[in-house]
Amino acid sequence: AGENDDVPNVGFTSTQLAARAAYLLRGNDLGTMTSAAPKLYPHMWSWDAAFVAVGLAPLSVERAVIEMDTLLSAQWSNGMIPHIVFANGRDGYFPGPARWETARLAAHAPTFVDTSGITQPPVHAIAVQRILDHSRRRGRTTRQAADEFIDRRWGNLVRWHRWLAHARDPQGRGRVTLF
Repeated sequence: AGENDDVPNVGFTSTQLAARAAYLLRGNDLGTMTSAAPKLYPHMWSWDAAFVAVGLAPLSVERAVIEMDTLLSAQWSNGMIPHIVFANGRDGYFPGPARWETARLAAHAPTFVDTSGITQPPVHAIAVQRILDHSRRRGRTTRQAADEFIDRRWGNLVRWHRWLAHARDPQGRGRVTLF
């Protein structure tokens, strides 16, 4: 009897688990975004994208940057990052873009990509930190890609957090609330 008897033994070494995770990430890669579960969730979810970028960073900093770039490209003009960025040509999820109609109904929504109209928890800074950490262990080209990403997207991240502070903490109590 060990102290972790309640944790099932999956029978994989950490190297095997890392290889399986890499296999899944590559298999769910849609090119500029990764679907967390292609049959159930065939689009990009905001916080999944952040965690996907965390998983991609040790494999390819450049691909992790693309993941975050895709998400941040769908940011609303008021700073909100939507919880879903719909993949072009992917259907079968409800409520999809035709139900949300954010480009038509929401003044701040982007018109060049379909998104949902709500948001998810702000875990993106974790992903950005992991991207930067892994880039510093790599060559100059990889470090440059990460540095260019942070230069290009720092304003997006600041606007996101300012939006949360304003729109989700209207009394200024320092407690962001997601609805």
